[in-house]
Amino acid sequence: MSADAPDTKISPVFSRLLKHDFDLGDVLSVTTGKLVTPRLMDSVYDVMGFVSGDPEIATIGVPMMIDQVRASILEQPPQLAGITAPPRPEGLEQEKIADFYFKWVDDQKEVLGDKISLTPMPVPMSISQEDQIEYISARNQNAIIRAISADGEMITPPQPGRKPAAPNKKINKKGGPNI
Repeated sequence: MSADAPDTKISPVFSRLLKHDFDLGDVLSVTTGKLVTPRLMDSVYDVMGFVSGDPEIATIGVPMMIDQVRASILEQPPQLAGITAPPRPEGLEQEKIADFYFKWVDDQKEVLGDKISLTPMPVPMSISQEDQIEYISARNQNAIIRAISADGEMITPPQPGRKPAAPNKKINKKGGPNI
């Protein structure tokens, strides 16, 4: 970090002032790794966005940040540390799975309460577009990764073992090439 760069670390005192109450089911969706709330992925984005300090977290950012965010959450309300979602019962019909987990969350709420108060991580996380592209391509060697820059330029980063991509083309706002 250069001497001129601002310190982005949040002081512990200030961090405690930035508390937000989340539905217990939303928090358990992040800590257990199972979507146990009717809000599904919206709950994950909201909780992870607040705790990580990146409210615009993208879908690809979830697996890249989940371990750090989960660890931060589990340090806060210690009663969450030992809670794991039950495995899906064998033979349970597909349409009853959600009700099974919603009932489990209701049982947890009777013990822990409806809401859990969380604070953000002391150092906000953010994942660059380049890191996201690298993450995807490292996990799927057959993927051709393309992204669109803010000015509408198609970006195809170098990908080992592949021929160079065709020249970049400007695209329109609807995602197609400008003609």
